[in-house]
Amino acid sequence: GMPVMWMPVPMTGLVNPLTFPQQPRIPESAPSSASEDDSHPPLPLAGRQLLSEALGYLGGSGGNAGSVPPMSERRPAPSAGSSMHVTGQCNPCAHYWKDRGCTLGAACDFCHLCEDGELKRRRKAKVAEMRAGRTRIGS
Repeated sequence: GMPVMWMPVPMTGLVNPLTFPQQPRIPESAPSSASEDDSHPPLPLAGRQLLSEALGYLGGSGGNAGSVPPMSERRPAPSAGSSMHVTGQCNPCAHYWKDRGCTLGAACDFCHLCEDGELKRRRKAKVAEMRAGRTRIGS
């Protein structure tokens, strides 16, 4: 048969993207970058902490550094994520024992009752366990 030629058809129903009205941006309490769109799901608490720490570094002023006790006074403390601590099923907070501390405080989903170094100890144990499992499979 005869080859079908594509013909441009004027699309009158479409809005010209250049004349599309800009949606007014709702001002947020946190400064948002221009590349950010509103389709992101809400951040989990750990992500929110990383974001607030990053913004704290950018701002230069420790936003809520006053609420984080200094390292010398820091003791294991209950947090939202420490409910499973007694069973050993908790996840230690990676920020609590660092100099900057955990900006989420008692609202943190990770355990603040674990001693300093617990996260590192568990990670080493897990790696050793995985290595042992791998060598067993190979032999």
